[in-house]
Amino acid sequence: MRALLIALELLLGCETREVKQLEQLKARLDVALEERKACAEQPRACVAAPKQLALERTRLERVLPAAEARGSASELTAPVAGQDAFRRALASAAGTHGLTLELRLDAELKLEQPACAQPVTLTVLGSDDDAATLAGLVLDLSRVAQTERAARLHSTRRGWQIEGALPWFCGAASWEPEPEAAAADGIARSRLSGQRAHLLRQAIAIRGAELTWWRTRTPYPPALRAERTTIDAWRNALATALTRRKQDRVLVALLRNRQAALDRVVVDGRGGAVVEGVGGLSDPRVAFGDSWDVEVEGAPSGRFRVALHAR
Repeated sequence: MRALLIALELLLGCETREVKQLEQLKARLDVALEERKACAEQPRACVAAPKQLALERTRLERVLPAAEARGSASELTAPVAGQDAFRRALASAAGTHGLTLELRLDAELKLEQPACAQPVTLTVLGSDDDAATLAGLVLDLSRVAQTERAARLHSTRRGWQIEGALPWFCGAASWEPEPEAAAADGIARSRLSGQRAHLLRQAIAIRGAELTWWRTRTPYPPALRAERTTIDAWRNALATALTRRKQDRVLVALLRNRQAALDRVVVDGRGGAVVEGVGGLSDPRVAFGDSWDVEVEGAPSGRFRVALHAR
């Protein structure tokens, strides 16, 4: 008798599970239908929105491309096509100016939100002016890039190594996929579920057909909201990257400086920098001008280090 009661409880539990899962699916389909119907009542704000957002996405993608998912949504990587496009654009610009350079992109991204950074290293052979020209070319590309530091080569080769980053947008919003009436087929049936389960399955099939009709006429509102959130984050990430690029131009000016024997420059991303070089500076303001707040820092014998803060 005890074994029979246990078996009956298990069967009843299975019945409860089936009906409960069908009810949950029907409720989700009802919500999806209501959202699409509400969208249809807003032709400009909702129905036409995907085209407008697609145009904005294309504009943003040209200047700050998006990283792509690898394996799982949380694992992002720099698209190969985007990296190749950067290589070609920089090689073309450098060739126009007769520069000889080597380019290396790290395989891994430094994951941040909403923009990730892909470290890039450039080696340019030639004079200080050649290094300044290359830094300027990097910052003039239509695809935003950053320069962070430059160091003179101490080898048989004459030139500079410039390090920076290639930003990628990594702040895409996610959304729950729209429910499918076909999911009812995956819900286990029970002979004890009764007429209630049969009626629920009929109701789900009807809603599924209706939802299919609405899908040809309206976008999926949760996906639309996520895309709007993504575009807003993308705009903000681009604005930040463009501001940083503007501040990084200080590197170009410092590499062209002839008043001090510089061999290392590190920009701070706020329009300032720390410069190092050989020898001494009797008056840093003479070497770097009056547009800086100058702070002399400690350095090894025979060298100087100066922090330049933008006024």
